[in-house]
This record gives sequence, structure tokens and C-alpha cells, in this order.
Amino acid sequence: MARSEDLRPVGRTAGPSLGWLGTHGAGSTLADLWATVEIDRALTDLGRSGPPVGLIGVPVDDPLLGARVALVSAADGGIPIALAEPSSEGRLAATLARHGEGPAGRYVQSPIGL
Repeated sequence: MARSEDLRPVGRTAGPSLGWLGTHGAGSTLADLWATVEIDRALTDLGRSGPPVGLIGVPVDDPLLGARVALVSAADGGIPIALAEPSSEGRLAATLARHGEGPAGRYVQSPIGL
């Protein structure tokens, strides 16, 4: 676990730093986030219609995004895709309104204790 002094930006005496988010490779990617209006349609578009083939577990709510998220295994065995559809008028809904469906970010594993 990181010590509190490890979280401080250089030259500062207080406040955590999230500089590791911009450091290439520092936080390992757990899943690429794909914004969609409807998870079921997105699964069909990915060629995974019918029974939930490729789904890793059941869809879950992400209250920070205001979304319902379904994790799907990557076809090539690479980084999984997190399909996210809005469940409220939150961050994901705002992203869809501004940018439409498509890549919307990634879930990363923090190298520090949060």
C-alpha cells in the first residue's frame, strides 16, 4: 500500500496526486469502456446475439457512471470490453449526448490504495 507521502505531487505538502493516470502503463487496463444506448443491441452488433455468449458474469450497476455495465470477453483474448448503457442522467448519458456511441474510457487497476 502506498504511503501518504507517495501520493503527494512534487513540491506540495498535501493532497493526493493522480499523476499515475497519465503515466503510460502505470495503471493496468482491466477493460475498455464502450458507451452504448442499449447493451443487448451492442452485443448483437458484436456478433454475440442469443444467449449471453461472451458475457463475463451478469451486468452490474456503476453508480459513478450512472450506467449498467456488462463485461464481454474480447474476441482475440485481449482486454475485455465493458459495454455501458445509461441507467440515470449521469456521466455516461452526458458522454453519449455529446459524442454518441463508441469508446468512452477504460477501467484501470490503481497502483496505489484508493
